[in-house]
Amino acid sequence: MRSRFDSQLALLNTELIQMGALCEEAISKAAKALENGDSTLAEQVKPLEGGIDQMERDIETLCLKLLLQQQPVARDLRQISAAMKIITDMERIAALFLTATSASTVGFPLESRISRPCTLIISKNTIIKASCLEFMLFALCVIC
Repeated sequence: MRSRFDSQLALLNTELIQMGALCEEAISKAAKALENGDSTLAEQVKPLEGGIDQMERDIETLCLKLLLQQQPVARDLRQISAAMKIITDMERIAALFLTATSASTVGFPLESRISRPCTLIISKNTIIKASCLEFMLFALCVIC
């Protein structure tokens, strides 16, 4: 029974990493579309939002299934509850960037589409990646 639970926890970690990678890809493309005013790239980002939303639902379902069937305690409970918080945050961060790249706003100058702090962050795409990476590392530390 425990080996099945451990394999489900491993699956949870794998799915979290995949969702993080998808969010990073979406944010990177959205930032480039905003920075360059590229409506073609903005259109390529839209399907990623559906994938991120689906992954959030799938991971949440897995977490709830683990909570209800296994009734975890201590480290395992922290890992599952952290995963539920992480997926919500990752989805929200990605959704904010993806909303900003709607095709209706891409044709206008960058400064008129978003606020100055966002302009600075988007123009420094490495800051976005570093922030996402830092968040993921923090989350993994909480889990372990």
